Amino acid sequence: MLSVGFKPANISDEFLSAIGSVTVEFAMLEYQIESAIWSLLGLTTPENQAVGKTITTDLTFHPRLNLLGALLQLQFPRYDEHELGLKRLIADIRKRAKMRNLIVHSIWDISEEEGKVRRIKTTAHGKPPRTKSVKLSANDISLIAAGIRAATRGLINLHVALAPNPILESPRGDSDARPKKTRDRRKP
Repeated sequence: MLSVGFKPANISDEFLSAIGSVTVEFAMLEYQIESAIWSLLGLTTPENQAVGKTITTDLTFHPRLNLLGALLQLQFPRYDEHELGLKRLIADIRKRAKMRNLIVHSIWDISEEEGKVRRIKTTAHGKPPRTKSVKLSANDISLIAAGIRAATRGLINLHVALAPNPILESPRGDSDARPKKTRDRRKP
């Protein structure tokens, strides 16, 4: 049960900032997932990104993540799961989404314990409702935001690693367009 005198103002700015960081970091992760989908579909110019946005905007998080995984597997079948680290990355992103949901969809209350707040969450999942109360520090919440940021970096790194390199590939997709080494004829 919430404290008798519960007011959001009772929660310090430090905690509110940490909770906000989780939200901001997760929004960036969602954007990077969408961006990777657009890229995999070849929708990278401002003119055709509207098509990509039309595809991804109304998808909820998990279908969007499933779409990304499927597109990566379709477009890069020569890579196995281990090489891409895809399975591990998708699992990590799912874990971060679950942690984000625990933060964003909870009720927050001050704790009797110094330097902590209580996260209160009620779940049912087809069963009688259960309420859990967990005490967290601002640092605990900030670590969740940092984990989401790390997952975003992992996705960006994968996206960059798999993106076509226009300098190394010809329009036909072969590697014959590699720049030829030339000797520098300038005198030192």
